[in-house]
Amino acid sequence: MLPFLKLSSKSTIVLDFHKITIQQVPCPEVHQDGRLQYSVKITVDDNPEPIERTFNDPCSKKDHDSCLLYLNEMLNEGRYDSAIAESTDTMINEYGKELFRQLGIRQFSRKLTRANVIIEIREADLQQDTRNTIHQIRWEQLEDQDLWPRVKARRISVRRVTSQTNATNGPAAATGETSYQKEEGRVNILLVIARSFEKNNGQYYDIDPGITMSAILRIKRALEDNKSPHSIVLEVVRPGTFDAFKKHLKARPKGYFDIVHFDVHGRVTSEVNQNCKTHKSYLHFLHEDFLKRKPEDMKDDLVGVPARAIADELHLHQVPYAVLNACKSANPFGGNDGNLSRLFSMENSLKILAMSYNISGAAIKLLCERFYRSFFKDLESFSDLAS
Repeated sequence: MLPFLKLSSKSTIVLDFHKITIQQVPCPEVHQDGRLQYSVKITVDDNPEPIERTFNDPCSKKDHDSCLLYLNEMLNEGRYDSAIAESTDTMINEYGKELFRQLGIRQFSRKLTRANVIIEIREADLQQDTRNTIHQIRWEQLEDQDLWPRVKARRISVRRVTSQTNATNGPAAATGETSYQKEEGRVNILLVIARSFEKNNGQYYDIDPGITMSAILRIKRALEDNKSPHSIVLEVVRPGTFDAFKKHLKARPKGYFDIVHFDVHGRVTSEVNQNCKTHKSYLHFLHEDFLKRKPEDMKDDLVGVPARAIADELHLHQVPYAVLNACKSANPFGGNDGNLSRLFSMENSLKILAMSYNISGAAIKLLCERFYRSFFKDLESFSDLAS
């Protein structure tokens, strides 16, 4: 994983961390009490002797479905239930403890002396349509500092790495030569906004389409006011159609955009063919005839575009990083094609920040401001911020 840092020649960052690599080992699919079983090799820093472990998913499929129902549907619909909320909270907390125990991390965690720990999750090179991927595990629960010796690890970050990234150890070679010479300290961001513009009594049914852009512009102005050596050049796709998105990328040299930020909806569909359930992932763009429509005719103004088509465009134009504040854009339970962010990284080794669950407008605003503030002011790497 290559850190994404836009530093001036005077900037220096000293990395002080331990790296724990959890590498999935290919094995036949095994279920025990409704829980998938996995085999891994755990390596601490450059230790040549990995630790072998076999463990079960701390939650059964029924448990996962219950958690997803609460986080994705009940909260989104405003149906708060204190009993379900308490049981879900307990399930999530116990998940991390059980995962920590099964992996035997405590046996070596007391020997970690550096301030930070990076846990890198690397999947095995599996078949494209498999559902038994190690990324179904809720690895982020290991970031709970209460699991670790307090004085040893003050910050724990989980990074997920696909088999494609494993092979390249960084961004895959993109098509053609980069023809754009980047200005030092400058980050070019392309923002794609595709929210429903349907209103009722002056209020949007959907999330306010200006939330993300306003958050980025506030950080941009703060950098300019403070005369920071770092700067943001923000461009917005208008209108937010897939065709306009492709034309905007094509109008710039390859490698021009550092980040493409998708402020759109995500969707995962499922189909059953020959007793096999498959999933497909999409991002929603505005209909191509959006500009021809009247304000009162804004129903069904979004159309799904397959994730593979979007990933191909990012790869073609050598975009290394993508931010998706699209609901369930990092859903780990639908196989490879049902996980939009994983599909992006599998195809092109892109670095992705995405959402596992539904996300509200207030959460999007908070996420964008904190993400870009930490990125430009605290000079944290893209990988750390996405953790």
